[in-house]
Amino acid sequence: MQDTQKLNGQESYAQKVEIPTPNSMQLVLLQKSIHARLERLVFEAEEPLNTYPKPYEPLTKATAQQLEARLQMLYDEVRYLMNEVQLCAFLRTL
Repeated sequence: MQDTQKLNGQESYAQKVEIPTPNSMQLVLLQKSIHARLERLVFEAEEPLNTYPKPYEPLTKATAQQLEARLQMLYDEVRYLMNEVQLCAFLRTL
């Protein structure tokens, strides 16, 4: 059964909406973007480990707040990357 609509008293068939699928080049670019962001994320996650004195000292309040803010930023970036990966996987199924 096709959808119909009335326009000026005449019945006509509704236009079928087609969702364009991404070509393989767009998917490759998306995957490269995900990979680059993941590499940067790993680097940013390792940075605090390399900057804190060893043996590790107890965190001051200011340092703890900075670390918490950095972890929140990393968490947000991970969530964004997860969405990008899910999008990429979905687009591959089209």
